[in-house]
Amino acid sequence: MGLAYDKLGQLEKAITEYKEVLRIDSNSADAHCALGIVMRNAEHREEAIAEFKIAIQIDEDHSLSHFGLGSAYMKLGNKAKAKYHFKRALDLGHEEARPFLKKWWQS
Repeated sequence: MGLAYDKLGQLEKAITEYKEVLRIDSNSADAHCALGIVMRNAEHREEAIAEFKIAIQIDEDHSLSHFGLGSAYMKLGNKAKAKYHFKRALDLGHEEARPFLKKWWQS
């Protein structure tokens, strides 16, 4: 349901749905990442960062969470942390990170 609300642009409803999923299963890296993405899209950057970090604590190789952290840190202007997480995402096979690294750091 959270994904449906997200696609409809109803971000606060999506956040509520993902929080309910996490109430039932707090050990889901995918759910924490999904909540992080919606939080980031809703401009709740600090909360998004917290969710991505939890996802990575659950699964340190969760490439989408590293990508999400890179994106959130980039929006906050923290280029060093953004670069680290974009690089980690790319190392884990998340090819969407490559253009960010090329554009911002010529890596």
